[in-house]
Amino acid sequence: MNYSKIEKIIKKYNQKLKSECLTCSVSRLCPLCFALLAGNGEFEKDPSNICENIKKGIKKSFEENWDLLEERINIFDLIKYSKYKQCGVFL
Repeated sequence: MNYSKIEKIIKKYNQKLKSECLTCSVSRLCPLCFALLAGNGEFEKDPSNICENIKKGIKKSFEENWDLLEERINIFDLIKYSKYKQCGVFL
């Protein structure tokens, strides 16, 4: 492994994007990573509104989960038959 090159990549990522992520309200839930943002030797958010789309998706997930809780639905029963099983998520 070329640790010097890895260090340069991490520094470049931090300079370009990390400052935005530090103040983001959903940064701990965000799926973006080095690999998803890397391209042509640069880190770019493509499309440019990707952060807003992620925030909307996370908000929608919270709303759906809250609705299930309010309806007293056992989420573990749903997982047996839901899209999660198709994605390979098993509890």
